[in-house]
Amino acid sequence: MKVNIKFIQVFYKFLVILVRDITSEEQISAFFTIFHYNRWKETEYKKKIVEEHRGQSNENKNIVIT
Repeated sequence: MKVNIKFIQVFYKFLVILVRDITSEEQISAFFTIFHYNRWKETEYKKKIVEEHRGQSNENKNIVIT
């Protein structure tokens, strides 16, 4: 039983250190920077697809008209 209690204490200290490192301001700002960059890239990609789709539909209309 002593080993289990000691293990739990060491594991708890490890978790406290890990959480403290993760929640430092630099880590949080880096995470949000990456998150917002990914969102921006995703919206740019969606805009590109929409523009390509509009271009194709306009080309199809022109072909049908002529």
